[in-house]
Amino acid sequence: MLHETGHAVHSFLLNPDEEILNRGVSGIISEGIANLFQGFLYSPVFYKKFFYDEMGAGNQFKKLKEYRKQNSLRAINRIFFDHSLYKNDISSLEDIYDVYWKNQMNVLKEEPFGEEPPWAFTIHYTTHPIYLHNYFMGDVTCAMLSSVFEQKTGSIMSDKPNEFGEFLINEVIKPSGRYPFGELFRRISGQDFKLDYML
Repeated sequence: MLHETGHAVHSFLLNPDEEILNRGVSGIISEGIANLFQGFLYSPVFYKKFFYDEMGAGNQFKKLKEYRKQNSLRAINRIFFDHSLYKNDISSLEDIYDVYWKNQMNVLKEEPFGEEPPWAFTIHYTTHPIYLHNYFMGDVTCAMLSSVFEQKTGSIMSDKPNEFGEFLINEVIKPSGRYPFGELFRRISGQDFKLDYML
């Protein structure tokens, strides 16, 4: 729900009269902002309205956030599988399973553990092919935005939500349709896209 709210806020704040590069905002920026909102789930500012400290919510959400971070690189496997579906000659469901397990072994060194691997629950493989990288690169972008904001203000975004909102609108949302992703990333961070922000 928070993820889709991020999409809604981003779309609402775009200027409909402004020309947009290539008839659309970068999927990386779009998913990055949505993932940013999704990440609010782990912030006390969000969850304390539903859970109390005596329930141990803070500790549980902290563990959940850490678990998600530790598993974030598994997204690489899904991205490569997404690409493999279009780089290989696929003519049957068995071909998909073969590509799945080959990819799983190449990327994660995981042996097959079942006859029908769990892949089709991700609808993007059929509705939005070659798209899953947008989520992972969006996460890197979120981490960059948090880092840049903290460097500029000396505060984390949850301590200055209004200022962070203004930063997001002025530095990311308003110009998001004017520049290719790489150029926008450089304009905000002062450097090329890199995974260091996720570490």
